[in-house]
Amino acid sequence: MTRKIIRRTKKEKSLLEEERQKAIHKETQEREATLQNATQSKPKLKQNKTKPKATPTGPRLNAKKLLSEIEGLNRGDFEQLLKGKQPQRVRVGHKVWGTIVREQDDLFFVDIQAKSEAFLWKEQLRDKKVKIGSRIEVFIVQNNQNGIQVSQNVQATDFADLEQAYRSKTPIQALVTGHNKGGYTLRAGDIRGFCPLTQIDIDTSEPETYLSKEYTFLITEIKPSEFIASRRILMEEKRKEENLHFLSGLNQGDRWTGIVKNRTDFGVFIQIETVQGLIPNRKIPPETILEPESSIPVIIDTIDINNQKFSLRLDRSDPWLQLGKTFQVNHSYTGKVKDVIEYGVLVELCFDLVGLLHHSKIPAEKSMKTGEEITVYIQSFDINKRRLRLQLEPSLVVDEHSKTKNTSLN
Repeated sequence: MTRKIIRRTKKEKSLLEEERQKAIHKETQEREATLQNATQSKPKLKQNKTKPKATPTGPRLNAKKLLSEIEGLNRGDFEQLLKGKQPQRVRVGHKVWGTIVREQDDLFFVDIQAKSEAFLWKEQLRDKKVKIGSRIEVFIVQNNQNGIQVSQNVQATDFADLEQAYRSKTPIQALVTGHNKGGYTLRAGDIRGFCPLTQIDIDTSEPETYLSKEYTFLITEIKPSEFIASRRILMEEKRKEENLHFLSGLNQGDRWTGIVKNRTDFGVFIQIETVQGLIPNRKIPPETILEPESSIPVIIDTIDINNQKFSLRLDRSDPWLQLGKTFQVNHSYTGKVKDVIEYGVLVELCFDLVGLLHHSKIPAEKSMKTGEEITVYIQSFDINKRRLRLQLEPSLVVDEHSKTKNTSLN
């Protein structure tokens, strides 16, 4: 049998030697302390009697065994040990992923990347076919001096279990047994429960959809003879996690096909995958009709990860790219006065294409009102800076420098 040779870097060899020296030093100190304690606790012996050997009473550190375990680490484990990876924070009631690493009697030990392994009773497994190495999703049931306990199915069988689940905010499994005007009747083991009508789902369906089905609930209140629970709270938490994961993968300018969901006073909500973004009214052409549940092409405009929001715009041709083609210098066009500002008048030639008619180009006796249609001529434009200058009269001579600049932008 060929013996495996593990090659160590200088840094690793140095660390191994340092650990070995520490182990030897610690063992020596323990022996000296044991001898000293034994001498002080016993009376002095007569000179004609042989002094017995002091025997260490505490556990002894085996330096060779420690070095053997360190050398047995593979390179990946050793590098991870050197990096000092921070353990995951454990909070009771949270759902985490873990890997089953070992088995003992009625227990499985699960690595959840915490300070210590968690333990899971085999009877609380949903899938009885799991084995060492399997990845499972579990709830944190307790975290105290007795260790970290996890569970896949916290089934309340008495009020003591219910109170524990309520205090630790651990979800329970309950069966929907009936329906009335206020909500749904539940049963967890032999205990009756109730879920208000608005707490059974995020988007509620017909009552028959939920009857005789088992769901995961979070207990919100304990009463003498029943418990009150919500399924919606857990669903909203899960949706927030999914939304955050989805938004983290979005980029400004990405193109998607969305579903029109809801129109409000400030815009239209469009659903993409499991999240909804807003198209503000100012970015929707007046002639555009967005039917509910219809599919439309959109572009990601802005993303706000902290507030889990993003805005959209319609995926349509950019009117600014028509400058020099559909809209040319010294040609006349009919536009609408969008706003009167300090420097002049903003005129909209078409949706999302607005130019400035400077006050120096407007006769003193001429007044303009918002919404009024006027005829203007394009004086110059800059596509990169999104600037469009207008005038009321055609130029007698086109500025060659301006003409060259505009042509180069097309």
